Amino acid sequence: MEDREVIMYDFDLEVEIENGKAVATWDDFPANKGFEWYKLVYSTSNTNPVYPHDKTVFIGERLQLTNTFKLDSSSNNHYVRLCAVILNDDYSKDRYCGETQHLITSESDFHTEEINKDHSKKVEVKKTETKTEAKKEIKKEYKSENKSDTKMKVSSNLNTALKTRINVLLENFIDRLEARGDSDEKIAATIDLVIERLEKLS
Repeated sequence: MEDREVIMYDFDLEVEIENGKAVATWDDFPANKGFEWYKLVYSTSNTNPVYPHDKTVFIGERLQLTNTFKLDSSSNNHYVRLCAVILNDDYSKDRYCGETQHLITSESDFHTEEINKDHSKKVEVKKTETKTEAKKEIKKEYKSENKSDTKMKVSSNLNTALKTRINVLLENFIDRLEARGDSDEKIAATIDLVIERLEKLS
């Protein structure tokens, strides 16, 4: 499977360094159809980092507009990039990514600069369906195809931090399956196998 094309988007991303950590803040992406996640990508070598090839230090939902993460102390150069993942009607996904922020942490030269500013452009995004509505359609189709009444649900008694960890785990798992180039049928079979094993553990 080929990597999805990166669609440039003019995020208002600001990154500051405090005590060896990067503090990133940004403006909200339009409330468009199929919004899935924000992904904050980090690298010490790639001037235009993008997942799944580079490290994702944060995955967040709408209105989660800030994140603090630890910088790799072995490098003076740090490249940070914000992306938004969008789910389309045909269940394909698009990546809207902003300019790369270059952080320099050497004692003699401490500053931040944008790497790919000249290539960025504002993208018009339609405001229609919500993420929740899009997810319902996916669940409905998956259930009809598999003819299964099995329901997986994260308990409402779990705290927010734990729910976020579970969501990040699931998102990274799906990204790895897509990156392997498996067909939709094979991905569905893999997910069924994981569900079956989880049921045996309960």
